[in-house]
Amino acid sequence: MNVPDTSKTASKSAFDSKVVTNKDYEVTVKFANTALELANTHSIPPVPKAYEVWYTYASGTDLKVKTEIDKLINGESSFGPYDIELIHSEFLSSLTKGNNSGGETSVKLEKQMVGILDLMQSHIKSGEDYSGTLNQTMGELSDAENPNQVKKIIEFLIAENTKMRDRTSDLATNLKRSKKQIQTMQTKLKKAQENEMRDSLTNISNRRWFEQSLVKEIAVAREKKTPMCLALIDIDHFKRVNDTYGHVIGDQVLKFFGSLLKKSVKGGDIVARYGGEEFAAILPNTEVANAKVLIENIRTQLESAKLSLSRSRQSIGTVTASFGVTQLRDNDIPETFVKRADKRLYEAKNRGRNRTVGDNDR
Repeated sequence: MNVPDTSKTASKSAFDSKVVTNKDYEVTVKFANTALELANTHSIPPVPKAYEVWYTYASGTDLKVKTEIDKLINGESSFGPYDIELIHSEFLSSLTKGNNSGGETSVKLEKQMVGILDLMQSHIKSGEDYSGTLNQTMGELSDAENPNQVKKIIEFLIAENTKMRDRTSDLATNLKRSKKQIQTMQTKLKKAQENEMRDSLTNISNRRWFEQSLVKEIAVAREKKTPMCLALIDIDHFKRVNDTYGHVIGDQVLKFFGSLLKKSVKGGDIVARYGGEEFAAILPNTEVANAKVLIENIRTQLESAKLSLSRSRQSIGTVTASFGVTQLRDNDIPETFVKRADKRLYEAKNRGRNRTVGDNDR
């Protein structure tokens, strides 16, 4: 299938690496403090698994974890460490167990860190032993009665100093090697985490990343008091494409549309495959009127694209999509926000498809 590049500019993907800034550090500390406060408020000891759950809840990066914790907090009965551990086991353990590439790398990274701690502890003990030896030898040196005794003590000190210097050199070599190994494993772990949040067919974010990002972006919009929009998208009559040309061609259409979405939005926006032929776009710092302009541009680009079979050059006809756009409201939670965007999408489909319907289109 020939897929023309209908976009002039390309945006950064949701997974571009970022430089860690002082602001990032402050946000992390803020979430960490909130996590510890939550653990203290609900009398849950902040052991590693529990702390991870509370930190995830505080940062709002996992919608499912947030939903489960909210149920516990708002429930009539009390909850304890076991309930928190169950949430960790169900939603957060995939990257810490050695049953996938990300988990295996995480386990190796943890072992490497333990190894470094062992190296440091061993060096500290060597330093303490060396210090004790120096103190003892200095006492012997003070009591030495003849030059021969002084000479032997000095020779002993030189030998001990040589041993300590060799140990320090070995430590530096091992730490340098460990640092390189850790950097390699961190890169692999980041890649595995990114792949887990990316749709393998279209190479854009998947639904899990969409749900996590939606919670986060709503929180940011509320904190900064900025507008935010959400668009849900459905490719029109997609079943007809699959039935006529086969699923391989259908997949190519999905890939083309995913690429079109990714290239049409700006750096802060997030596009995702929501499921099947459904897609979503989170548009931070955007009023609904501007969101509709962006979405209409995407709609017209798709409608005007000349898609054809790559070998025979046979046209597969015009492919269109329907779009529902809504702006965040003060009383919205992620579920109501998505539900309203979905309602706008169905309004677009009921009005004949291949159109965009926003909040004020009545």
